[in-house]
Amino acid sequence: MQKKNNLEIRKMINDRKLYYYEIADALGVSAYTFSVWMRRELSDEKRERVMDAIYNFTPTAEQESRLAR
Repeated sequence: MQKKNNLEIRKMINDRKLYYYEIADALGVSAYTFSVWMRRELSDEKRERVMDAIYNFTPTAEQESRLAR
C-alpha cells in the first residue's frame, strides 16, 4: 500500500471542511495543479504557501453556510 503524502495538510483541509479547489483558488492555481502537487511531498516553499492559504482562507457566503453544517 502506498503512503499518502502531505498528511498534515490533508488533515488540516479535512478538519476545516474545505475542498481542494478552494485552496487552489486561494493559491491562484487550478484544482488540477493543486491535486498534482499533493501527490508528492511538497517543497518547503510550496508547503508554506499552502499552509498560509489554509490558515488565511476566507469563505464566501455560500461556503460559510456549508461550513456551518
